[in-house]
Amino acid sequence: MHAPELTLDAAIRDAGSTRLEARSKAVRNLAPALLEDRGMTGPAWRAADDHDRGNEVIAALRRALDEADDPTLPRLAAVGLGLIGDPDVVERVEPWLERSGDAEQDVFARECAVIALSFVGACAPETPDGERMRAHVRWRLERALRAEPPDVRFQAGVALVEVAGEDAEGAIVDALEREEHAEVRENLVAALARLDPPGPRACAALRRVVQADPEGVDAAAFEAALALTAARHPDGGSRLVAALHRRPQRDSALEALAVLGRSAPPEAIEHADRLMRSVWTPGVTRVRAAYALARMLATRDAESNAGDRMLRRLAWHPRAAVREAVTDARAALRRLRHDTT
Repeated sequence: MHAPELTLDAAIRDAGSTRLEARSKAVRNLAPALLEDRGMTGPAWRAADDHDRGNEVIAALRRALDEADDPTLPRLAAVGLGLIGDPDVVERVEPWLERSGDAEQDVFARECAVIALSFVGACAPETPDGERMRAHVRWRLERALRAEPPDVRFQAGVALVEVAGEDAEGAIVDALEREEHAEVRENLVAALARLDPPGPRACAALRRVVQADPEGVDAAAFEAALALTAARHPDGGSRLVAALHRRPQRDSALEALAVLGRSAPPEAIEHADRLMRSVWTPGVTRVRAAYALARMLATRDAESNAGDRMLRRLAWHPRAAVREAVTDARAALRRLRHDTT
């Protein structure tokens, strides 16, 4: 939830402004301002119910749902109503998911519909009414995984995890196995990575994504390797090694290889050592490489560990950011060694 730009009183006042710009800003801030006034974070179920001005907030947002002057305002209002857990918004936004077309407003409408649905479903309470609402939202998001517009499928996976948690695993795995759109596949992998931890079926699907990318060019395969690593499965190790040759992925790959430690592929040691020693490697990346190497070598004696030795050298680096990274890395190594003694 973003911090409100207006106080609640100001947002309610400006929601009735004749100036479209002021009205838009107010609609965007009504829900966050209400939550801040209540000391709550969103999404929160029926957050307006127990507030003195809650009825005014709901009324202003519902008026904005019918706004005709600017098609953006109804979308912002729907997200706001979802954020404060108004269940009536679900019926209003469901038709937006059926909109076709690639125009910016069509895409924005579908995106906001998914967001509003996920907010309401995620905060629905464990009461009969709440459980019915969560089940309905879950069903709607599972349908969205088969929607024709790829932007809906892109949004739906992560939203489903927010609503259904580990129960979303089967639907997302099924969607991943039939999905051909590269960006949607990447986001479905990101949805599986949000499971804590991914279950056996999810891990099997992630392995298949990694194995289908022997050349190391698929972004979804890299995300799958990271997710497997977070679940303490070493099967994505070879893909992480391949990522060391790709500058945008290098730092994340080094952090993941550090997590694998001695379970990392043997060739990762050579690549991390090369990155660590090269003067052409950015300083913070050299720190990450040294830290990963220290964990992959896994020697208890810091004097005999090449990664530890490089961290001591980099502690004198002229850049403060590098020195701070070294401090953090050495502290983490001390904790790990202490915990395993």
